[in-house]
Amino acid sequence: MNLTTKQIELLRVIGAGNGPAQPCDLDEILDRVRYETTKASLQFSIRALVAHGLVEKLPTEKRRGRQRRPITVTELGRGYAGGSGPGARVSVTPEEDEMDEIVELME
Repeated sequence: MNLTTKQIELLRVIGAGNGPAQPCDLDEILDRVRYETTKASLQFSIRALVAHGLVEKLPTEKRRGRQRRPITVTELGRGYAGGSGPGARVSVTPEEDEMDEIVELME
């Protein structure tokens, strides 16, 4: 499966979450991606990653006074995000410095 640079960035942000075993929600993801996007566009991108089995939405929980749905990376998604494990891919993501340059070019 071929992923775009933005999808890989999104997987990294979702995978990092709010720390160990603390998945982030849509608004937190929107604040953390390094490229300019809208909430609607981000939702579309997440739906595509869910359809490919790379991320999953967890049950709704109360956060910051509202009901929110945390999102986490699946085992397969961790492989594409540069993690380790059964789904890991070899060198599918650019280096961190290259990612910064790519994001700057996209802006």
